[in-house]
Amino acid sequence: FLGLLAFGVSLMLLISLGTYSPTDPAPFFKAGTTGPARNFIGPIGAFLAELLVPQLFGFAALLLPLVLGWVGWSLFWCRPFDAPYTKGAGLFLLLLSTTALLAMAVGRVSYGGEPLRAGGATGELLSGALIASFNRTGAYILLATGLFVAVILSTQFSFAAALSLAGAVLVDRTRAAAAA
Repeated sequence: FLGLLAFGVSLMLLISLGTYSPTDPAPFFKAGTTGPARNFIGPIGAFLAELLVPQLFGFAALLLPLVLGWVGWSLFWCRPFDAPYTKGAGLFLLLLSTTALLAMAVGRVSYGGEPLRAGGATGELLSGALIASFNRTGAYILLATGLFVAVILSTQFSFAAALSLAGAVLVDRTRAAAAA
């Protein structure tokens, strides 16, 4: 039951983020804006999209329905989570690193005729604090390291195994090309 519920919420959140429009009336955010919401999930979808995209996380908000969908899928098939606290910390670090990297690298994007913070308010605050403490180069290094650590913590992905596999494939292709 929880798996289906999480998967359904994930799908609704993905659709509401995918059909976000800056001109949609969103309670608490767009005072005086009237008319029907063009968001496919309606006024609640417009509110959630406004809260998550320009206000909190920027485009990194798209990670939320993906993670929620993965959680729903695992719960539906009754698969236990290995190291749930480690994965949770990794996913939180992934969200923070992505928001700050988007804020630093992209800044603002014109979307629907309005400037939109690519990393949201969270990304701007985090990147501003990192730039003030480590300058731009140090902030990029810290955020890239945080992103790699987050991928390792949340997925148990091994960069060493991936590089080893890529090297083996490259050697095989080079030998095949030399033999041809």
